[in-house]
Amino acid sequence: MKLWVHRLKVVVDKSIPFLLLILLGIIIIEFGYHEIAEKYHLIIQILDWTIVTFFILDLIFKYLRIRNFPKFLRASWIDILAVFPFFLIFRL
Repeated sequence: MKLWVHRLKVVVDKSIPFLLLILLGIIIIEFGYHEIAEKYHLIIQILDWTIVTFFILDLIFKYLRIRNFPKFLRASWIDILAVFPFFLIFRL
């Protein structure tokens, strides 16, 4: 694996726990504090998409490590569900 890809993987792996906390904060704000969510809608959207991008990168790195699609699905089904944009369903 190229050095820059390895470094990116390390950054993504270390960022996931912090991004989960930010995502929890976003969910709490969107459901509990609607006025604040409306006021900072653009920032919340940018954070949402940034977090989803990191989750997708994490999935890509996991697949590259396993390189077997059925095994990847069995090992990472929860991560795949995390990337699925449930927030769109709730917003509808």
